Amino acid sequence: KSVSITEFEALKENVVNLVASDLDDLLTKIDGDTVDVVSGKQVLHTKNATTKEISIGFADQILEIIADPNIAYILMAIGMLGLYFEFSNPGAVLPGVIGGISLILALFSFQALPIRFAGVLLIILAMILFLLEVKILSHGILGGGGVLSLFLGSLMLVNDTEFPYKGVSLSVIIPTIIVFTGFFFLAAYMAMRTHRRKVATGVPGLKGETALTKTKVDKDGGRVFVHGELWTAVSDQPIEPNKKVHIVEVRDLELKVESIEQ
Repeated sequence: KSVSITEFEALKENVVNLVASDLDDLLTKIDGDTVDVVSGKQVLHTKNATTKEISIGFADQILEIIADPNIAYILMAIGMLGLYFEFSNPGAVLPGVIGGISLILALFSFQALPIRFAGVLLIILAMILFLLEVKILSHGILGGGGVLSLFLGSLMLVNDTEFPYKGVSLSVIIPTIIVFTGFFFLAAYMAMRTHRRKVATGVPGLKGETALTKTKVDKDGGRVFVHGELWTAVSDQPIEPNKKVHIVEVRDLELKVESIEQ
């Protein structure tokens, strides 16, 4: 349980190493102490040392704010979605700007965090699988692999064994995965509908349409009017001008028609 004690009681109970009244007193008391650094043990020579106050720069202030695993993860997610929107809709501009800035800030914060390379690769793989799901239409197989890869990559992204860092919180991972999967499966669904939808424009879209004969149409040919254009047409049976006909076949730039009255 937690207790409230004074600084001297904390010193007596070995909760703290020492108590100093000010910075100069601290430098005097730690003089001669040995500390562990990357190169080995280092003896401190701090008595009567000159101190210089260094203010935190703007970039470091930004890093102090975003150097949090959860914030860095959210920035990365926004960045990837923004860039996907931009590449899917060239010229939209705003999604690309927001996505680019977010991704750069995420990479900036990653330099202050113990990032696992495997986690980054899994997240990139998830993005690739999601994109392929939209393009290939694998009926959810690639998308399911993307969800699993994104979840594992999110859990592995930050090495939480290195104190004082913690991994990305599940309360952040789960909503992010829901948004990602919802968006990409919606995109895949729309792509599937577009793929299955009957072509309504262009030459293939003329089949099944109704046209109006402008000249006599027979096996030797004639002219019909459809979609605001004149087309060459043929028919097995002669059809008089100003008759409505049904387009039954499209042969390059020639239409095969038959009378609706048949």
